[in-house]
Amino acid sequence: MLEVARALTEARCRLNHTLMFVAFDHEEN
Repeated sequence: MLEVARALTEARCRLNHTLMFVAFDHEEN
């Protein structure tokens, strides 16, 4: 997921919308 976000920012492509990357991590004990 981080590699995709990095590739999009490095490509500097102009998008007609905003992309937001959100990740959740929940561990149960």
